[in-house]
Amino acid sequence: MCKRTGWGVRGGSFALSCLAALNDVMGTSYTVLPKSAAVVLAQCAGRYTEAEVRSMVAAKRDEWGGSAKTRKWLTPSTLFGERFEGYMETSRAVTCDDDDFSQFDR
Repeated sequence: MCKRTGWGVRGGSFALSCLAALNDVMGTSYTVLPKSAAVVLAQCAGRYTEAEVRSMVAAKRDEWGGSAKTRKWLTPSTLFGERFEGYMETSRAVTCDDDDFSQFDR
């Protein structure tokens, strides 16, 4: 557990960065990262950047934020849980697809 007044975010600096990215993008103030999410993020540390996490969170906000049913999924346990890698890879693919066609936007 990270030393943050003895409670709060578990995991390393990558987990803290992910939680900060979620809070910044969503305007939330989560301070606790579920243990299962901390384990996933610890396993993925070094594979993704904070900028990529921000991009994924923003993409999920845009995808899920439009309805009350899906808006409730915009939490640390959902975004950073067992499907985290899938969300990240999907976000990367969308970014790559956008970049591939930028030459035609002239």
